[in-house]
Amino acid sequence: MDEETESIYYANNTDTSVHIIAKTQYADTIMPCIFSENVHRTSVSPHSERDALIDFDFLNNTDTITLFIIKKDDVLNYSWKEIADNSMFLSIYILSKNDILLLSETKFNKTIPYPPTWKMRNMKIYTPKNR
Repeated sequence: MDEETESIYYANNTDTSVHIIAKTQYADTIMPCIFSENVHRTSVSPHSERDALIDFDFLNNTDTITLFIIKKDDVLNYSWKEIADNSMFLSIYILSKNDILLLSETKFNKTIPYPPTWKMRNMKIYTPKNR
């Protein structure tokens, strides 16, 4: 990606590797997301920032992005059906373009952190009760 591309980065501020599934538009369940188009999947190492990114253009045709954040070990050890049926998500973010812009460090770099920060307190973020 060139320097002029607006990018969305993920920051994992935990001791565990996480797997992130990003879907344009609102998605209330992960199952259709796994096999659909316009999905971005990546893993992010513990305590790493900006090692996984997507173009902000990913949001061109929508105002919303849904992020499913799952332990990488769970992705490796369980089926998607088990993950969905047992709500094995660390968190689900439903973010608007404006939410992402609020997280901007610079014009070209927007970082979405896990776990959520105080700056994200009014954003739509769900954490299953079993987590």
